[in-house]
Amino acid sequence: MRVWIQGFCEAITFSYCSILVPTLIIQQAMIPIYFQDTIQKWLYCQKFRHIPGPPPDSFFNGHQLTLMAAKKANKFLDCFLTWREMYGDTFQFRIKTRPVIFTVDPEVLKLRSQ
Repeated sequence: MRVWIQGFCEAITFSYCSILVPTLIIQQAMIPIYFQDTIQKWLYCQKFRHIPGPPPDSFFNGHQLTLMAAKKANKFLDCFLTWREMYGDTFQFRIKTRPVIFTVDPEVLKLRSQ
């Protein structure tokens, strides 16, 4: 019985190490990829800085929290109307890290369709 328990504990230790070590290696390999992806998203967002818009809640969520709160309060359209009054007919906001261009200007839409 004692030999079985010792063998069982060694097996658990071995299996724990065999799972833990590759997991740590994968996590360390993912850190540079994560930072590279974050930098690429930041650079992509910089292309749209010339378009006015409200400041984002955070880099990773953008305006998602504001829009979700407005949706819960049934003020979703009021949020866009407020932004339109503040920033004009064309403005940008972000959902997560993706920029969204909002416009009601028909001239901008004509330019885009050509």
